[in-house]
Amino acid sequence: MKLQDILQLIHSIPWLVVLVLGLVYSRPFMSVLRSLDIVKVSRKGIELKTKKHPSEFVCQSHEVSQILKAIDKKIEKSSKQEKPYSDCNDALKDVEKCIVFCLDRSLKESKTTAETPKLEIKVIAVSMSFLWEFIRDKLPVLLREYPDSYAIIELVFAEHQYLESLNLEDYDISWPEESIRRVKDISRFTNDLPCQLSARLEIKPKLYKNLPHWHGVLINDEYLFLGRADWSFLRDKPRLTVGQNKYRYFDRSSSMGTEQVELFKNWHNYYLNYGSQEDV
Repeated sequence: MKLQDILQLIHSIPWLVVLVLGLVYSRPFMSVLRSLDIVKVSRKGIELKTKKHPSEFVCQSHEVSQILKAIDKKIEKSSKQEKPYSDCNDALKDVEKCIVFCLDRSLKESKTTAETPKLEIKVIAVSMSFLWEFIRDKLPVLLREYPDSYAIIELVFAEHQYLESLNLEDYDISWPEESIRRVKDISRFTNDLPCQLSARLEIKPKLYKNLPHWHGVLINDEYLFLGRADWSFLRDKPRLTVGQNKYRYFDRSSSMGTEQVELFKNWHNYYLNYGSQEDV
């Protein structure tokens, strides 16, 4: 990784991370610096000599090299958290890649554990206006490519009567109508699945009476693509935007990502098992 790339990554992560790294690794760095004397400064550069024996300095240099590699890994790991996407459609490109990665990993693990490769997808949505086509069109194709795999999708989205009661502005998307349409779409989709897929793709949909501040997709309780609902008030009625808004990526490789994943899981669990109607 080039110095310019490292500086850009440092700029993109919270300043607290940099401070912690500095406190952790300041002692080894200072030890190396104290071992150096400046001999000569010229146009050719700076010539240095060390107070220590060359062999000691080589060991110290190796330690610094390892420290730099560790910092590099920490920066790259931190920079992945909150990776931005312009909207839901933009995020779905990586959702598909993530699903393929999980299926590949499960397939490899199944060779030693004899367990069926399993994919778990949790969804919190308003009416799945942006996500449904992905589920309908992409997942059957992916499952055909992994014939021994099994997928379970737990969908929770807003009830159309509740959405109607909000008196939202109708524009390019009517949220109540989309919710009604989605109920029909799910029923039609599950009934029309071919036999070779119906036993390997389970969809659990439920409706809840609420408007989520956060929505998104959680894959295998580990990889989260999170969006936020937003409002505009240009007319008499409020306008709700969901999948048109920015998305963020989180995973369990950091405490910040783990916190976001657990929060999403808890809200999904509540909507699915405590705050919703029976299955659609």
